Formats: sequence, C-alpha cells, structure tokens
Amino acid sequence: MQGSVEDAKKKDRQHWKSICRLNPEPLPSRLKLLISQIYCACTNEITENEWFKDVPPVKEILKDIKEILPS
Repeated sequence: MQGSVEDAKKKDRQHWKSICRLNPEPLPSRLKLLISQIYCACTNEITENEWFKDVPPVKEILKDIKEILPS
C-alpha cells in the first residue's frame, strides 16, 4: 500500500490523493475510545486542571492500548 502512495505522488505531487484511493480498515471502537481518552488525560495532566472528568490516568490508558495492539 505504501508503494501506491509513493507512485501516485510521483505522478502528480499536488493531486496524489485523487489518484491513490486508500480505504484503510476502520479502527476498533475500543481503540478509538482509548485514543480519545489519551487526548483528555494528557490535557488534564499538562494543564494540571481537570478539564475532562472521569478519565483514567495516561499510564493506565497506555497499558490498555498495548493490550489491544499487536506487538
């Protein structure tokens, strides 16, 4: 798949997306949730303010992500 993107960019650097129609598989819903939680947890930790309530700590979310993703 990577080669097709590179080939399309060689043909037309500006309009390569119209040449190369990629349809990646959708992310699992659990992974989408965890990615969203990472954003929220990082925001809370960096700002030292609880902008997002009921979000687990970053370390816990990363542990859950590692369990989902293949090594």
